[in-house]
Amino acid sequence: MELEFEQAGDTLVAALHGELDHHSAADVRERIDMEIDRRGSRNLILSFGEMGFMDSAGIGVILGRYNKRKEAGGKLLLAGGSRSIRRILEMAGIYTILSHYETAEEAVEALVREAEQEAADGRKR
Repeated sequence: MELEFEQAGDTLVAALHGELDHHSAADVRERIDMEIDRRGSRNLILSFGEMGFMDSAGIGVILGRYNKRKEAGGKLLLAGGSRSIRRILEMAGIYTILSHYETAEEAVEALVREAEQEAADGRKR
């Protein structure tokens, strides 16, 4: 499993390439968490555009990162993914708690819009 990281404001974008399974899950989890801590990222976007396979261990990685971002006051969004990856996420019920976007760029834009709306709402009070 190869990971590429990019920072967009207070959001870390982690692009996953390869297979997220029981062989790679612990390493992926550790590398993402270390990168979030190193960069001080509040939000996380997992981009599945180049991921070919995921099993239940991958679902565990997603749910664990979701819980950590929630505890830290941040958000986790999902982006991209093949039809089979999206089907796995749908069957696991992931889309009931997490938003999905076609691209990581769209996910970043959604977080920016949300932050702008929260700021505007705060000024109105």
